[in-house]
Amino acid sequence: MINSLKATLSRNITNARGFKTNRKIVVFESDDWGSIRMPNKETHSKLEKAAFSKRFTLYDKLDSLERREDLQSLLDIASEFKDFNNKPLIFKLNTVTQNPDFKKIKESNF
Repeated sequence: MINSLKATLSRNITNARGFKTNRKIVVFESDDWGSIRMPNKETHSKLEKAAFSKRFTLYDKLDSLERREDLQSLLDIASEFKDFNNKPLIFKLNTVTQNPDFKKIKESNF
């Protein structure tokens, strides 16, 4: 417990010394681009019809696999905005490019 407390305190001190600015910055954060939770609308509809929708979480209702077109649309909109120095928005995207091959994982004994 003491080690956990020390680790938490250490992270907080490190973060407190982190980046500081007077500029106005908007940050969009997403930690699961490419989730396999709900692969498409067809799957969502089938689960709803089978009465699974009562168990849907917010993630099940809103989550899906991103497509190239989704990311391109986001970047197209972002390109319309510039800061006071005429610099464009910056997006650092972290995406999953492929879902796990569950069959191969199972065949290799996990």
